[in-house]
Amino acid sequence: MSDQLQSGQQEYAVVDVETTGMRSTDRVIEIGIVVLDRDLEVIDEYETLIDPMRDVGETSIHGISPKMLAGAPSACSRSCLRRTATGSPR
Repeated sequence: MSDQLQSGQQEYAVVDVETTGMRSTDRVIEIGIVVLDRDLEVIDEYETLIDPMRDVGETSIHGISPKMLAGAPSACSRSCLRRTATGSPR
């Protein structure tokens, strides 16, 4: 990602997380990341659904149905998230 920017420029990551609810026992069901340059132009984006292996919660709030999660990965580790956010293969 960062090799797309000239030296001295900044980039920002905007992260959106959807969950099954607001309690500590609820789970993440979607992660979206948009990377912006200093002019707020999109330079990269990523989105993934995550199967919480339980009820998805209020579909009317997040818009994600159980059918949409069919075939989605069941978990994403911290290392997976770090690779996603940094674009690093490790």
